[in-house]
Amino acid sequence: MLNIARNADEQELKEKGLKHPAFGRISLSQAISFVGYHELRHTEQLKEVKEALGVTA
Repeated sequence: MLNIARNADEQELKEKGLKHPAFGRISLSQAISFVGYHELRHTEQLKEVKEALGVTA
């Protein structure tokens, strides 16, 4: 995905897309951004669970 994000033509990333189950059709440019934010949310969820369990490491 990093290779695509760094090397693909920006116009192609805007024109081509995929169907997201919740958001409908999104461009590849949007999909790349979404993956980053999605992973950040998972990281935050892990921190929340650790805190709830009293895990410090």
